[in-house]
Amino acid sequence: MPTFSVEVVSTLGAGDVFHGALVAALADDHPLPDAVCRANATAALSCRVLDGRGAIPTLSELNTFLASQPDPSAASSDLT
Repeated sequence: MPTFSVEVVSTLGAGDVFHGALVAALADDHPLPDAVCRANATAALSCRVLDGRGAIPTLSELNTFLASQPDPSAASSDLT
C-alpha cells in the first residue's frame, strides 16, 4: 500500500489515527484498498505536530492532500 511523505514531528497516536480513519473510510463505503490509502494519508498527516491529535486532518484537508498526490500508487514506500 502507498505511504506518504510528510515532515514528521512525532508519531504519537498515528496508529490510533490510522485505525479510526480506516473504519471511517470503510463505513463511508470506500473499497478496502482506497480505505487503507486514505488511512495511511490521515495517519501521515497526523504526524506533523508534537501531540497525537493536533494535526489530524479534516475530511476536506485529507481530500485536498490526496488530490495533490500525483498517483497514490506512486507514493513512496519503504517496503520496496
